[in-house]
Amino acid sequence: MTSHKVIIITISLIIFLIISLFILSKYNYISNINTYSIYLAILFTTINFSLGIGAIKIGFKRNNKVFMASIFGGMLIGFISLIILVFIALKFLDISRNIFIFLVLFFYILYLISEIFYLILLDKEQKQIND
Repeated sequence: MTSHKVIIITISLIIFLIISLFILSKYNYISNINTYSIYLAILFTTINFSLGIGAIKIGFKRNNKVFMASIFGGMLIGFISLIILVFIALKFLDISRNIFIFLVLFFYILYLISEIFYLILLDKEQKQIND
């Protein structure tokens, strides 16, 4: 498996979930407030995932100090932006709080696992190129 397949599989899973959610909400199996909460959780965590992948791509082929700074800087910026977005959503939007918080945590962990696999496979690919 290549590193790009991890991203493609993750995005495919999210697209499948979004389409399923759309179909379920269209036939009123899920209320509009719950649907809105799920869409926001997916959107916020996807932004965080994009920042994480961007940080990995920026720092991967650099020296260790720059790599660590970009990874931890990306994690810090992503986490702070996620906290701010979650706070704003909980404070000002009419959403289902329990569903929203649970799904933010679920997708955060899913995306974090995807980032780790992406980084591991990217490292293996780089080692194969160098050998």
